[in-house]
Amino acid sequence: MKADLKNSAQKVKLEGKEYCFEYDFNAYSELEDETGCGVYQLYAGMTSNEGICLKKSLAILGCGMLKHHSAEEIQEVLAKIKEYPGLWLKVKEYAVAAFLLPLLPPEILEKTRIKGTSKKREIEQETFSWVEDYTVARKVLGWSDSEFWAATPRKLYAVYYTYLDLQSKINSASPAAQKPLVGAEAIKSLSRIASSIR
Repeated sequence: MKADLKNSAQKVKLEGKEYCFEYDFNAYSELEDETGCGVYQLYAGMTSNEGICLKKSLAILGCGMLKHHSAEEIQEVLAKIKEYPGLWLKVKEYAVAAFLLPLLPPEILEKTRIKGTSKKREIEQETFSWVEDYTVARKVLGWSDSEFWAATPRKLYAVYYTYLDLQSKINSASPAAQKPLVGAEAIKSLSRIASSIR
């Protein structure tokens, strides 16, 4: 997993000073240790209407700053946010973007790439909806709540894309395989299903 992470640094100005948020393997590990929560659980909390507690918000910000800032700078920012909790709203969008992008599977990242005039390609930021992912996991993939919350976005997308690939193969099978079951064939199929359930 360490090699798979595609870090995305996000810069934000806070009270005249520029700060950089970037989550790599070390930042995620530190964050999980500090909060006792998985990264996907934290992201879900960040994007829900209820949000997450200020203590976890501060841990998310602090761990995102580890790569580019000293311990003193991190403590300075966290102290400002403790004093003025509204500042979290100012940096939340940047922290969320930096937090999420490394967790996305390559297929999703490739779909969001746009060609630029420079040699470097830019990644277009998209809104991420955990509610849609939750629905896919529960209704399409048949996962339990605990399976969903324990999974990373990479795992969820990998399983979902595999599922879609298999569905595509089934649907593109010979026309005879797609023929609706009627009469005796329908009764035989229902009997097979019923016997496998018993």
